[in-house]
Amino acid sequence: MSAIQFDLLASAAQTASGNGATVDVSGIKELLVFVDATATSGTVTEWDAWLESSNDGGSSWFEVLADSVFKNGGTDPGPAGEAGTGNQLPMRDIVNETAGQAASKYVAKYSVFGNKVRLRWSLAGTTPSQTFSGKAVGKN
Repeated sequence: MSAIQFDLLASAAQTASGNGATVDVSGIKELLVFVDATATSGTVTEWDAWLESSNDGGSSWFEVLADSVFKNGGTDPGPAGEAGTGNQLPMRDIVNETAGQAASKYVAKYSVFGNKVRLRWSLAGTTPSQTFSGKAVGKN
């Protein structure tokens, strides 16, 4: 089994909801997604990030459930930014925060997805800015 590393989103300040580039994951059987938050400004009242997948080459997108999700410190982020107990899985969100994050790391494991994936996020608040990146490692 070999590992393939790729970027889902280069580190940059995001000021609105959006999505990263489409990545072809044909032949990959297991995927780890890493989201690294490094700065925040303005007032962030919602920041969610999740993986979407396509089964038709990128025309239609679907939310994908993670097998497991962890935030730095070894905790499941849980619903609505609350500390989780680990029993909410599977869950959609890799990141589920109600405030900006300046130094947080998140990881999610996926075993079911289509032939294309992308990182998607929702960002809300008063002039919100959240700097983060998304990377992945796939095993085939």
